[in-house]
Amino acid sequence: MMPEPATEEIPAVRLANITVRLGNRVVLEDVTADVPAGVITAVIGPNGAGKTTLLKAILGLVPYEGRVTFPGFKNRPSFGYVPQALGVDEGSPLTVMDFLLLKLQRRPLWLGRRRSARDEARHQLGAMRAENLADRPLGVLSGGERQRVLLAAALAGRNGGPDILLLDEPASGIDAVGGELFAALLAELTEERGLTTVLVSHDLSVVSAHARRVVCLNRRLMGVGCASETISAETIAAMYGRDSSLFLHDHHPKEG
Repeated sequence: MMPEPATEEIPAVRLANITVRLGNRVVLEDVTADVPAGVITAVIGPNGAGKTTLLKAILGLVPYEGRVTFPGFKNRPSFGYVPQALGVDEGSPLTVMDFLLLKLQRRPLWLGRRRSARDEARHQLGAMRAENLADRPLGVLSGGERQRVLLAAALAGRNGGPDILLLDEPASGIDAVGGELFAALLAELTEERGLTTVLVSHDLSVVSAHARRVVCLNRRLMGVGCASETISAETIAAMYGRDSSLFLHDHHPKEG
């Protein structure tokens, strides 16, 4: 049975007192926050702040103390995930189409490619403005092209796309223009498909322009709320320390 969609009034994800330990080291400590449905929530903070660990806790990939619940869904929601990068040998013959088909059909590719799976793959590539990449080897793509393919893969599915989309610094290694284009595309898809999107990012200008809600981390929760109220000089200083001025350039919070 498909989950009933969440509404913005009911959070899609509720994090209650989340603590994660790796050995004797506390990676996240007592983090409590709601992720609203149908919009982009950005997770920001310095390196080592626990941002990726928070995504893994939502996905159930790391043991944690506390509770992760999904109040807006009758059943457990489905997830899509976009990592920072995909390591592929430049000489690999695997094409973009075959990469997507590995997710979209159960039978091995050498037994044939299902028409329905090919159609779904082309549909998702079209949504990424990446139809021209279908027959190109993954290994020769630029960083921006590869991230669009990873986003297409995250949104593709045999039973429909995900309810919740998680992205771990997807614009890492992409130039500023490419990062903004990727973020604008992500915002468009989030709105069109009613996705609940959780985006880990270091780019405060992108976060301010496209995120409705911001979660600020430095192992502990440093702030949570709408971007215009939460991304302040005080919060940035608490997260990044004396070099915080480096993170405040070209920063214009989005209202709402």
